[in-house]
Amino acid sequence: MELNLLSLFVIALTGVAILFYALMERRRKEKLKMPRDPEKEDSYKQIKSRLFFEIPMERILFWYFVITALIYLVKLIFAIRVPELDLAVIYLSGLAFFLASLKMMLALMVAKKFSLWLLMSVIFSLLIIFATVEGVQVNWMEFLAETREYHLTIHLLGLAMGLGGIFVNDLIFSHFIKDYTIKARESVVMHLISQMIFLGLALLLLSGAALLLPTPETYLENPRFLMKMTVVLVLILNGAALNRFVIPKMKKISVKEKDKGRYELLNKAAFAMGLISLFSWLSAFLLARLENLFDLPYLMLLLGYLVLLGIAVLLSQYSKKQLEAEEKEGEKIKKGEDGDREEGETEKNN
Repeated sequence: MELNLLSLFVIALTGVAILFYALMERRRKEKLKMPRDPEKEDSYKQIKSRLFFEIPMERILFWYFVITALIYLVKLIFAIRVPELDLAVIYLSGLAFFLASLKMMLALMVAKKFSLWLLMSVIFSLLIIFATVEGVQVNWMEFLAETREYHLTIHLLGLAMGLGGIFVNDLIFSHFIKDYTIKARESVVMHLISQMIFLGLALLLLSGAALLLPTPETYLENPRFLMKMTVVLVLILNGAALNRFVIPKMKKISVKEKDKGRYELLNKAAFAMGLISLFSWLSAFLLARLENLFDLPYLMLLLGYLVLLGIAVLLSQYSKKQLEAEEKEGEKIKKGEDGDREEGETEKNN
């Protein structure tokens, strides 16, 4: 047991050292650059800067490793045996794993940069999870079953964050697009809310695994649970596509006539993926809370969900066409008014 705790402490302490170096490197580079100008920020620069909720990822992961190292140092010194503390470390490590994985993917695919400290954070957080599970001196499955209420609370929190975040994101997107384009600062706001949605999804996955593991057969034989997992898979794929292709180019979204054809695929994807995400989070919520209403075979639930996604895509493209038509009509009226004004000025001069 002591050897396992010592291993965990060494892993966490190594993480502290690596992230401390990364943090110092960031500060050194920032001193050589011009100060950040909020007015010139956009979602791409946020991704390139590796920020999460405006906080550098180096700082977030540094403090994660510090907290983990302190926990295991205290456990080593005082021989504390508190499984709930180990569970908290697993949740923290799971979040660190998901955040570091997301930022590593975006750094590679969007910013075209490789970060060794992000890769090490992914590996170390996974090692801490596995070593913690191995070192807990209780029947792990029984312990997860006993703490079911805690996992359920976290599960509902993740669901609330995801569903609330996507509602807010779609609402402000509808507001921002009223001038027929998304500005740089507006793209930052939407990027920040998308990070809250990602955090909700991470909590949903971690707590979902904790709820599933004690009695997997109970869940895997339930059509409603299988349907919910299908919806979560769609959320993951849709979220990955949004973060890879849409969010970094958010400020290029425009339904103006003069921009037509330049970013048509981006525009269609932004409208469609937003509603797919909204309908999927809503489906996950309903499947989780309204048990009797969705007591149907899996294929029936899947068919209903696919129809719902089809409606979401059609509605999104209809909304896009409506905005384009509205903008085009507005431009015609504006040109007519400008023409009348010029005629009036000509007649006045004559």
